[in-house]
Amino acid sequence: MKTSSFQHMYLVASVLPRMTALRRFVMEGMMLVLGFRIKKDTSKAEQSKEAKVFISNHISKFDFIPFHVSLSCNTPNTSSFSFPFWAGGGECLGLINLGRNTRFSRSTFLSKLKSFLCRTEAPIVLFPEEETTNGKKGLLKFSSWPVSACNCVQPVILSAHRPITSISLSPIPSSWYSDFFWSLFTPCTVYTIKFLPVMKRAQNETDEDLMSRIEACIACEGRLSPTLCTPSEKYELEKRLVRALATQNSGARRYDSRMYAEAQRIREIFPNIPLNAIVRELGRSHGNAELTISRLIADSSFQNLSFNSSSSFNQSPSPSSPSTPQFNASPHNRMSAFAEKKAQFIAEARRRYIEKHGLNVPS
Repeated sequence: MKTSSFQHMYLVASVLPRMTALRRFVMEGMMLVLGFRIKKDTSKAEQSKEAKVFISNHISKFDFIPFHVSLSCNTPNTSSFSFPFWAGGGECLGLINLGRNTRFSRSTFLSKLKSFLCRTEAPIVLFPEEETTNGKKGLLKFSSWPVSACNCVQPVILSAHRPITSISLSPIPSSWYSDFFWSLFTPCTVYTIKFLPVMKRAQNETDEDLMSRIEACIACEGRLSPTLCTPSEKYELEKRLVRALATQNSGARRYDSRMYAEAQRIREIFPNIPLNAIVRELGRSHGNAELTISRLIADSSFQNLSFNSSSSFNQSPSPSSPSTPQFNASPHNRMSAFAEKKAQFIAEARRRYIEKHGLNVPS
């Protein structure tokens, strides 16, 4: 149902004229149907009509959608992000292609960005982090290129939470299609756009200094910590996490296969004990077969099973021995007899295990 609703929203966004109250009302209503609610926080400042550029933190690959629906903003595609709709008119959802990171240099991209700002009345939103964070702990280091195209910007803080579930918007590592899938199947996602006071370039102020002021303002108001981490460092972290996860999974598979093979060998000695119980004891003893056999024999829940399965260990009783077992009234003698029988079972099980698998273990 949500997929069909998203297709209807895309169709409506393609048909209705831009920057109209009707389009904004219809789009916000369809976002509610999809489970997305967009709120504006004007406690610090109102939306400025003077600034045509918003500078925001970056929390997901779909941040441009709430900005476009609520503020009619456009967002230049500054990464290799390629949602399928972009090939057929993705501008209807706010993402525009100015050639960054394709065949144009940064200077060419900035000139195209300035030209776009001059010929349109719609504001744009830029993400100087260039990569996503969770929006809860810190900020990636801001790049200075977003303020090269203008001298007056309005910082905003974008935050999001999912009240019913704890699914992250953009976990590490993830792809845009996995984030899109979970966004459609999440009951509710609440976006909040918090406006901060407009910031203008001071006389002789460089792009780096202006961006440093903007970064400090967003970090302070959003209770975030500015860092020196770059998008490339996040990319390297993602690669390390993927490799570590793959290694961990392969190691777990190898460990499980060895564990089950060892459990099968032990079960040949104690066929009446369930295989899952042997595997569990092997895990507790870290794969030590002798310790596992000792624990299985000592475990009261397996004593009868292990004794029955190991009945061949005992020598046949002599004809002169009485057929009825005598109960020893002394607790000390009973414990001594049990310890002696237990040691006998362990020694016999160890001997049979070594002989069966041809192990060269000193006695």
